[in-house]
Amino acid sequence: MRLTSWFPFALVLSAACGHPAVPSHVVSNTQPQPPPAARPTNGALHAWPVAPFSPSQIAEATGCQVEKLATARYAKGLAVDALPGAFAVHGTCDQAVLAAACAVRLEDAAPPAACLDAYRAAVQANPAFAFVSVLPGGYFGKVPLVAAPPAAGHALVSAALDYQWGGLGTPVAWQLAIRDAATSPAVSVTGPNAKATKSTPDLRDKIAALGTSLDSFLPIPEPLHAVDCTDNYPKWTATLEFDDREKLELTTHDSNLLGIGGPWQITIDGVTYLQLAPGFAHAVAQLVSALDLPLGEPAGQMCRGYDIASAVLVPRTK
Repeated sequence: MRLTSWFPFALVLSAACGHPAVPSHVVSNTQPQPPPAARPTNGALHAWPVAPFSPSQIAEATGCQVEKLATARYAKGLAVDALPGAFAVHGTCDQAVLAAACAVRLEDAAPPAACLDAYRAAVQANPAFAFVSVLPGGYFGKVPLVAAPPAAGHALVSAALDYQWGGLGTPVAWQLAIRDAATSPAVSVTGPNAKATKSTPDLRDKIAALGTSLDSFLPIPEPLHAVDCTDNYPKWTATLEFDDREKLELTTHDSNLLGIGGPWQITIDGVTYLQLAPGFAHAVAQLVSALDLPLGEPAGQMCRGYDIASAVLVPRTK
C-alpha cells in the first residue's frame, strides 16, 4: 500500500510554511542482564527504547494481509461506527485489520474510540504494525507510540538547526543557533539566507518545544533516505543539548515524505530510530515561522506515494 496519508499533515505544514499544497495520494545492543522495562510515560504505548524488531515481529506484521482482509471483512458501504461490531476480533492481526478499515473511511475525521483502541492494541502487541498498510498515515500523530528518550525529560539549554533546500525555485540555506534556551534565549542566524530575528513573547516556549516533541521514535534497520516528491529537496540536521549535558543529534537524511522535510531520525547506541509522528517536524516549523526564516518554495512538486513498510520491514539485498 502506498503511504498516501502522510501527506495531509505534510500539506498543512507546507501551507503554514509557504509551500504550495500539492494533490497526492500518500538497540540491537545485546546485554547479558537487561534492566526491567520502564513504564511508558505520557500515554505512550511503549517505553523508550523499543528494541529493533525481531524476525518474528516482522513476519507477523508483513504476513497479516491487512488490506485484503479489511476489504473482505468490512463491506465498502459500512459506516466507520459500525465496523467494530461487524467482525469478531481475536488477535493482533485482526486488530490491525479493524484499525485499517477505520483509517480508509476516516479521511480527515478523528478516529472513533473503538478504532483507536484497535490500533493501540495492535501496535502495543507488535510495534512493527505501526509501519504496515494504511496505519502509518491513518493514525499519524493520533497516538504517542514511544516515550521520548530520557534526555528529553531535562530542560533544553541549546539547539542548532541547519537547513538547506534545493529544487526548481531559489535555493535556500541557513544555520540557526540558540543559546540559553531555558532562561533568556539568544538566537543567531548565519548562512547565505541569514536574516535578523526578533524575539516574540512565545519564542521561549517554541524553542522548548524542540525538546518536548521527541516521542514516537521507532527502530528501523538503517537510516532512511526517503525521497518521494519531486522539486522539494530539504536537508535538515538538528543538535539539541539538555541541562544534563546530553546531546541528541537528529537528521532527516534528506527525506521529503513531509512537506517541510522528514521524517526525522536519530541514531543512539548504533540503532537508528524514525519518528512516526509529526511532533519534531511541527515544532521546527513553528519555530521557523516565529522567527520568519525562509524555506524553499517548490514550483512543480509531484508526489507518488511511498511504501514505508517495504522500506523499513523488508530486508535489503546487499
